[in-house]
Amino acid sequence: MNPEIEHIIVKFISREATAEEMDKLEYWLESDSNEKQFQTYVKLKFAIDYNLQVFNEDKVYEKHRKNIKKERKIYHLKKVSTFLGYAAALVLIIFAIESLVFNYTQKHLKVSGKPQNVVELHPGESKAILTLDDGTEVALTKGSVYKNNGINSNGEQLSYDREESSEAITYNYLTVPRGGQFFMQLSDGTKVWLNSDSKLKYPKNFHDNEARRVELLYGEAYFEVSPSKLHNGSLFEVNNGGRVIQVLGTQFNLKSYQDEKETYTTLVEGKIRLRADNADYNLKPNDQVVFNKETTLYKKRTVDVYNEISWKDGIFSFEDKNLEEIMQVLSRWYDIDILFKNEEVKQEEFVGVLSKNQSIEQILESIKIFGILSSYEIQGKTIILN
Repeated sequence: MNPEIEHIIVKFISREATAEEMDKLEYWLESDSNEKQFQTYVKLKFAIDYNLQVFNEDKVYEKHRKNIKKERKIYHLKKVSTFLGYAAALVLIIFAIESLVFNYTQKHLKVSGKPQNVVELHPGESKAILTLDDGTEVALTKGSVYKNNGINSNGEQLSYDREESSEAITYNYLTVPRGGQFFMQLSDGTKVWLNSDSKLKYPKNFHDNEARRVELLYGEAYFEVSPSKLHNGSLFEVNNGGRVIQVLGTQFNLKSYQDEKETYTTLVEGKIRLRADNADYNLKPNDQVVFNKETTLYKKRTVDVYNEISWKDGIFSFEDKNLEEIMQVLSRWYDIDILFKNEEVKQEEFVGVLSKNQSIEQILESIKIFGILSSYEIQGKTIILN
């Protein structure tokens, strides 16, 4: 689908399209093939009618299609930036329908075969374990406060004071368990978001005129790197399994889980160089390098970066992901185990944008609506998918 048209459709459904944009959409829909694209898009991403008490994709599609002419005159313009605004529009739509999803879920839990006496499995939260250079472990959780030797935490984020030091570099570790997520700021000002089941090794302080080196031992991290010009030109380097990402000042995402066969390096802004196995890969924004651990092969491709980084902003954005991949993500965030009764279901694909603040039942009901699952059961911390 043409990105401009997709943008207009999002604005139309979120009631932000201008009259001129509505004219463009109406003209575009005169083609039968475009009509089908529009129908599929509405069903997949916005298959909830705010005025209906049940989910009915066909009714949703018909209503939106018929309303284009009569509603285009009353739409007004709201500023939406090219990338963040587009993402925000999607997020606003999802949050707007969250209450309806919840109501639907509560009404239809019996249909899914979910026992009524099961304790609700809650979404993840900010939590981590800080390991100091002497081996001391500090639990960082909401409500806890830690301040010591230039290290500061309110239990939901961690920061380091910048200190000039000529002493030998000492390392700290930040470990985020399943069911957690955490934000930190290194002593050089670099910001890091760590996803569930991740571990980062980093210096307590960096030395000027030396490369600023950290290591993602496993998991996923988003880096917003403090520019080299603020540190006498020193590079920022991220090591991961023998691969080194060299940075001058940029934003990128690195995903490298132990239970996944591939690692993903995705550039959002600026420039980075990935050095591995005697080969260099220079990335520009929207580029992604995928490394297959089994074949040891690399491939470079262009991706929608929003799908790769939405996790840090409280959003699941799934596109071209099968159910097995999606359940891996959910299992880490909700700290649950997933059991497939039917192996074929693993390859079924789901496309959608969901809030990470929803309960696991709400997420499963959203997937179930599209006929991918017939039912599911919750037994303790195990989800059984049928």
